[in-house]
Amino acid sequence: MTTSEAAVRAAPTTDELTRSLVLLVAPDVDAATKVAAVENGQARLANFETMTAALANYGEITFEVAGPTVAGETVSAPVTIATPRGTAAPTPNTWVLIDGDWKLSEASTCQLLAMGQAPCV
Repeated sequence: MTTSEAAVRAAPTTDELTRSLVLLVAPDVDAATKVAAVENGQARLANFETMTAALANYGEITFEVAGPTVAGETVSAPVTIATPRGTAAPTPNTWVLIDGDWKLSEASTCQLLAMGQAPCV
């Protein structure tokens, strides 16, 4: 079995992708746990600390992941984010297979962090 075949067989479900996003904005989850769930996470530790603190009293954030597609070791899906301030138009997000785990890609992580007032620089 090739690596690509393994990635397709182990493709995450829509619910798993949604849960991975919810974890990243949960105010009761520490930044160290969050960085383990994203590509190149250690480089984003300070960003997650900033965003987690900012979201402490923000209110519920929900995600709707629609129609994920697998291409080798990458999963792509449009994601709609709803916050107390309204619902954003769907944006493309990607997850990458790293050491057997699906992690939000660095580009998608930085997009989420920017929305959370903790942009990547």
